[in-house]
Order: sequence, then C-alpha cells, then structure tokens
Amino acid sequence: YPGDPHMSAWKQSSPYGFVAYYLKAPCHPVSSWMGHRATLVGMGWNLLPVYVGQQVAGVSPCTSSILTAAQGEADALDAGSMLASEGFPPGSYVYLDVERSDSFPSALADYISAWISSIVAGGSGPGIYCHIHNADDVRAAVLAGLPTPTAIQPRFWIVGGSPSQFNVETSK
Repeated sequence: YPGDPHMSAWKQSSPYGFVAYYLKAPCHPVSSWMGHRATLVGMGWNLLPVYVGQQVAGVSPCTSSILTAAQGEADALDAGSMLASEGFPPGSYVYLDVERSDSFPSALADYISAWISSIVAGGSGPGIYCHIHNADDVRAAVLAGLPTPTAIQPRFWIVGGSPSQFNVETSK
C-alpha cells in the first residue's frame, strides 16, 4: 500500500475511478492494504478486492502452488473471511488473480473451479483477474465452478487485451 497521502494525491490527479484492493493471500502475503477500505472509499475510490491465490509453479515469484480443489475451497473461505473483516458488504465481488502461464494444467482448472464454487456458496460475487493468454481456459474453469442454474454472473478483468472488452464494475 503506497500510503493514504499518495492514494489521495493519485485520486485527485488521475483519470482512474477504481483501484485494486489487495487482500492478504497465499501469493500476496503482505497485508499493507488491509484496514484502508473505509479511508479509500472516503477519498472517492471504487475498490476491486483482489485475492492472489495459488499459481502454477515458476510463473511468478510466488512459491505457493497447491493446485487442488480442496485448496481452492480453503482459499475461497479465506478470501470471504478477508472481505468480511475489511467491511465489504455481502455480495461484493472478489477477483481471483491468476497469473499468465504458458501451460494450463488441469490442476489449475480444478483449483479455479473450486474457488469460484466456494466464493458463490459463501455469498460473494466471483471475479477473475487474468491475462488474455489464458483467458479462454480460465473462463472455462470459472463456468465449470458456477452452480447450475446460476443467478450470478462472473466478472472478468482481462489484461493484455482491448480495454473495451473489460466488464469491470465497482464494489464499495
């Protein structure tokens, strides 16, 4: 977290209306953003809670790569708990950060599907932040994790593509 003065100055001088709000997570162990939600909302920021979950080994500095359905469920429960402790209202969307990978192992799909299923079961909205390189595989895993029929639509924040294709919406 860059600090309240920097976030206030950035809000005043930038064209951005939202900021990623990093929850403490397996691949983002720093909790510096935690506890700043109310202050950031007071500054006028819209927040997109991001949970950097397990990653394919070797694709990021993160060494946490437990890609199982059970770990996806556990991490989703952790993300839901973090949302509540930070004061995000029920139904808020939370974005699972899935880093770009040259391969897309089936274990990653299992992890993502279980994470999505558990997030929805816990009453939060499912979101994914990923690179366009893996977007089709990630989307398939997300859709596999949604209950049938589903009343909730997942949100995708895809980098490396056209900004006109983003469907990012805000959450306070």
